[in-house]
Amino acid sequence: MNEEYNFDSETVPVMIQSYMDWEETAAVNAAQKEAKRKTKPHSKEPSLDVVKKERGSYITKNEAKVVNLINLLQEFENMSISEAGRKVGLSKSTAIRKVKQWNQMTSEIAEKGFPDSIAIKEGKGRPTILKDEHTVFIFELLANEPTLTVEAVTDHLSKEFRDIQITPRSVENHMKKKCRLTYKRIIPRYYGRNKDETVAKRRDAVAYWVSQNIDFMNECVFLDEAGFNRSMHRSYGWSEAGTPCKIDVQTKGANVSILGAICKSGLITLSRKEVVLSARSGKRTRTGEKSQAPKRKGTTISDFLEYIEQVLTTLDAANMSYKYLVLDNASIHKAALIEDWVGQRGYKLLFLPPYSPFLNPIEELWSKLKTVVNNDPSSVRQNEKIPDRIRNTSLHISREDCENWIKHSLTFWQRCLNCEKGL
Repeated sequence: MNEEYNFDSETVPVMIQSYMDWEETAAVNAAQKEAKRKTKPHSKEPSLDVVKKERGSYITKNEAKVVNLINLLQEFENMSISEAGRKVGLSKSTAIRKVKQWNQMTSEIAEKGFPDSIAIKEGKGRPTILKDEHTVFIFELLANEPTLTVEAVTDHLSKEFRDIQITPRSVENHMKKKCRLTYKRIIPRYYGRNKDETVAKRRDAVAYWVSQNIDFMNECVFLDEAGFNRSMHRSYGWSEAGTPCKIDVQTKGANVSILGAICKSGLITLSRKEVVLSARSGKRTRTGEKSQAPKRKGTTISDFLEYIEQVLTTLDAANMSYKYLVLDNASIHKAALIEDWVGQRGYKLLFLPPYSPFLNPIEELWSKLKTVVNNDPSSVRQNEKIPDRIRNTSLHISREDCENWIKHSLTFWQRCLNCEKGL
């Protein structure tokens, strides 16, 4: 708001004892300033004509995000609005609303671009070396190889575009500011998770659930198994600058396997199983005899059957009736003995498609338990305290937690039906 205010002497009183005192003081101050100015070398004469520059039109940060959003959707036709919004820093609802506004514009405005009120004003500084085509190249490059270093990205740019000379520092600034890319901890993802065969099985499974009107919220109990061991620790830690952060972990000691079950009413039960050691044939010694090396024995069919009996007994005692037991596609879960016995109890087994843990709400339970356990690494490395930590944490699992986890898994159904990859 550029408004000029003119003050006269009547509205702004001079806080001086008398006009003569002010005149003498002003003369002394002027003489001192003139003497000080002459003593400075290379001093410039002050300009009496001060011209205030008028600030031109500019684009706000949010408007720039909208422009980048439209550019991304035009460059990548297969990119969803929500994904493009995440890349430019807009929420899903805002991105959808802005795209609708763009589509509702007249053809004349659409051909010219955005109105002048949100047009990007060319800066007067040094022009950027990297243009839109370089930005698109960086996106495509990192989509296939997200672990590339800044130096490697710079090399690829130099080889693809021979007419530019760019430094890694400039490329890094462009990646952070223009592309809005950040360097994060890598989350491993199994290779088979995005194979066409896996995506098709995922789509068929969800389509079957929809056709059978299977209600995850009101008809299903979710079971799974997770392991805890002494070597568990947080992914980040503190150390002095310039030194790596190292902790001592034990490689020996029995693991603890936890079987769990949840439904919309909350956590049903947890069962602890020690991974016992049994003898197996080892290497042959010099005397010709084979040494007996320990062999780890995990959950067996009988163990899992016993746990299912515990879950169903708990449900019966609480007068809760469900139709399906949702499991992953582990081989022991598909044993005919388990399926027959569950059928006799009036339940059906519902198997998740391969490489689809996000469809099982109980995965969020394990995530919460492991986060709490990892926050106390001293307890984790003392194996006997792990069950106590898990038990104490499970007391804070609420009904709202389980309902939200089930709702979260349901958000992936439509994406599975659309054969979306990268889930």
